[in-house]
Amino acid sequence: PPSFGVLEARLKSRGKDHKDEVARRLAEARREMKAAKDYDYLVLNDRLDVAVERVAEIARAARWRNRR
Repeated sequence: PPSFGVLEARLKSRGKDHKDEVARRLAEARREMKAAKDYDYLVLNDRLDVAVERVAEIARAARWRNRR
């Protein structure tokens, strides 16, 4: 998501998870966001269609890299 606040709002608005599960997922997201510099790729999920295309691009690039 574009921000932690947006993620929190998304999780809460779904109404699918118990508040303890939402808290767990938010805590995990905090850890992941702090570690973002350690990942090879970062995909901003502010528009689903764009995020899906970015992930597909990463997958295509990985396949090409592994053919060598």
